[in-house]
Amino acid sequence: MDNFQKNKRIHDTRRLITEGKITGLLGARLGIAKAIALTECDRLPKGAPNINETPKDADVIRDNAKQIKESITSGEFKVKTHYGGLKGWLRTALALSKASKAAGAGNCMEQAAYVYCKLYKLGYFPIELITMEEVPKFHNHGMIVIGLPLSTKPKHRNPRYNQEYLDEYVNAPDAVICDPWMMMLLRKNGTETDGAYTIKEYIDFTGKYFRNWAITRLHRLEGA
Repeated sequence: MDNFQKNKRIHDTRRLITEGKITGLLGARLGIAKAIALTECDRLPKGAPNINETPKDADVIRDNAKQIKESITSGEFKVKTHYGGLKGWLRTALALSKASKAAGAGNCMEQAAYVYCKLYKLGYFPIELITMEEVPKFHNHGMIVIGLPLSTKPKHRNPRYNQEYLDEYVNAPDAVICDPWMMMLLRKNGTETDGAYTIKEYIDFTGKYFRNWAITRLHRLEGA
């Protein structure tokens, strides 16, 4: 299947947004997040190693990413950013995305990297990586958030918050989480989802998996 066909959902979604058939900021963000998340089913036929308990796939991805990263030059990224290290993260994200595609598998961070790069190339901002520590069974997790307002920006660089801080995230009604890894986990356990969630939906869906989060906001990108 060629690249255009693999990304047909994304192209079709952008067309529907342009034609006004997907309306409103939240609707547009959910639409593009869903389209990107669903492409992961084609891009990663082996799924997520830590869900499927195939650690060898994760080792292959990690080794390949190191080699790929060495061949990628940071380039001149014209970006507006909050939090440091963005150029290095774009390089890392691209390497993780390419390595997971080559392996046909990827855990949450590889999938988040793909989503981040895709949104960057499509011009959907603001975007940022959110990571969680102290996650039962999986230890940590990462996903991409589109449109989280700066009003929820921490006072200090990369602080960590407990679950009480999620109340402020819920009050961001147009923010959208794109998390194809979570889609794979939920589907394996019998819950049909499409990888795109409002923050409230995400908290409701993931309650039995994620508790007592320690949240870190990283690599916010305002525009290109």
